[in-house]
Amino acid sequence: MDRLAADGRLRYELVIPSERKMTIKTTLSFTERHHRFLMEQVESGVFATASAGVAAAVEDMMRAEEERRLMLAAMADVIRERMATPLEEYVDADEAFAAISAELGLDDE
Repeated sequence: MDRLAADGRLRYELVIPSERKMTIKTTLSFTERHHRFLMEQVESGVFATASAGVAAAVEDMMRAEEERRLMLAAMADVIRERMATPLEEYVDADEAFAAISAELGLDDE
């Protein structure tokens, strides 16, 4: 049920299904722009209800957070691997880029 809050934002109660098939009622506030977009999505049949649209958005955020967590863990693994590399295995930057620097004429500077 839509309600206009004192701050001009639309407020309505939203029922979000949990993983245990239980629903939890909560009240959310949207800007006019966000509310209009959500209602357009419902009216065009993208979502059956506003609750379904918000639940889909939350699922997307959960997936994005999990991807972010996995990427950060992978980066941490690479950093740990590099930190374990003995110093004598590192290549001098000047040596590593000497050929391309010469080809580009950068070694003249």
